[in-house]
Formats: sequence, C-alpha cells, structure tokens
Amino acid sequence: MVTLAYFAGKVVSLEQLVAWVSQFALLALLILAAVIFIPLWLESRQEKIGTGE
Repeated sequence: MVTLAYFAGKVVSLEQLVAWVSQFALLALLILAAVIFIPLWLESRQEKIGTGE
C-alpha cells in the first residue's frame, strides 16, 4: 500500500490528487442526494395527483 501511495505521489501532484478527490466526493454527494430525494419527490407528486390537487 505504501508503494502505491509513493508511486501515485511521483505521477500525480498532491494538489491534483486533492482536487480529484474533492470532485469525486461532490459528485458522490449529489448522486446520493438524487437517490434519496427523487423517489420522495415522485411519491409526493403521486399523492397530490391521487387527491386531485
């Protein structure tokens, strides 16, 4: 594992690695939010349609 970290440090700068990790984390957070909120939103729309509002 240390060898992999050393090799990654030689190929990619720390600043670039941090930028990639933060972009991945933001993307993962957006996907997680979509997975949670889109079904809730669709369910609430169906309830409104069912009650005639």
